[in-house]
Amino acid sequence: MANYFTNRIIFYGEDKEALADLLDKISACVDEPAKNKVRTFLELAGLNSDDAEAYADRHDFFTYLDFAVQENPYGSYFEVQTESAWSANMEGFYKVLRKNYDGKINMVYQSEESGCGIFINSDTEGFFFTDRYRLDYCYGDSSVREYFSTWQETAEFLNAAFPKAKITPYTTLADAVNRIESLYHFGSRKQEYIYLDRFKCSEEEGGLAA
Repeated sequence: MANYFTNRIIFYGEDKEALADLLDKISACVDEPAKNKVRTFLELAGLNSDDAEAYADRHDFFTYLDFAVQENPYGSYFEVQTESAWSANMEGFYKVLRKNYDGKINMVYQSEESGCGIFINSDTEGFFFTDRYRLDYCYGDSSVREYFSTWQETAEFLNAAFPKAKITPYTTLADAVNRIESLYHFGSRKQEYIYLDRFKCSEEEGGLAA
C-alpha cells in the first residue's frame, strides 16, 4: 500500500494571464471526477504519456483548487492541493512550468507524510508557507497538533505544556522528545505518543534535522 503525501502548492508570479491559463488547465481535470488525476493534467499540459507516467503515480489526484487567481501586493497566485503516492511528486509541475511558461510562473509547496515522518516546505522565504516545525502528541486527556514558524515558538509551547522538560534554544528536537517522554512517563498509558518534526526544504535533503 502506498504512503500518501498531502501537498499544498502555490503557483505565483506577476503574469496573471499565464496563471489563469494554468488554472484553467488544472480546472479541466478537477471539474471532471473521471479526469481528476495529476497524470491527466500533465498530459493536457503537453507532456508525453511516458513523462507523465514517470512524474505522477496513477494514484496522484487533486483535492482542492482555488476558484480564481488571487492577488497580493507582489503579484498574483493560486493554490492547489493534491494527494500523491510514495513521494510529493512535484517534478512534473516544475516540468510544465519550464516547458510552457518560460519563467513567468513560480511555485512553492508544503508536503506531509506523517506515517513516515516526512515534512517538506520549499518556501524558504516564508512568503506563503511559514511552518517550520510540527508538534503532534496525545497525553492524558490532551490531543494536540500544532505548527510553528520558529524553534523559539516551539520551545515556548513545549515549556508551557511540559515545564519539567525545560526546553531551551540549544535543545535538539530529539533531546526535547526524549526529555518529555522520560519525565512525563509517555507510554505508561495506551495510545500516548509525541512526535516533533522539522520541515525539510526539499525531498532531496537528507534526514530530518535533530
